[in-house]
Amino acid sequence: MLKLAPILIALIYGYTMYRFSAWRTKSNLNQNSTLLDDNKLRFLTDKMAKSLDLSEIKVNVYETDTVNGLAAPD
Repeated sequence: MLKLAPILIALIYGYTMYRFSAWRTKSNLNQNSTLLDDNKLRFLTDKMAKSLDLSEIKVNVYETDTVNGLAAPD
C-alpha cells in the first residue's frame, strides 16, 4: 500500500485542483456574462431549439476587456 501512496496522493491532488479550477471558472463566467440580447440571433437560436425539441437555448456573452492577441483582420 505504501508503494501506491504517492500515486494516490497525486491523483487526489490533481482531482482537487481540477474541481477548484472548475469552480473558479464557473463563478467567473457567472459574474462576467450576460444573456444574449439580439433579436436576429434570438430568432435563430429559437429555431434551433425547436428543431432539437428543446424549450430554449441559452446564449451568454462573456463581457471582458482583454483583447485576443492572435486575432487579425486577414
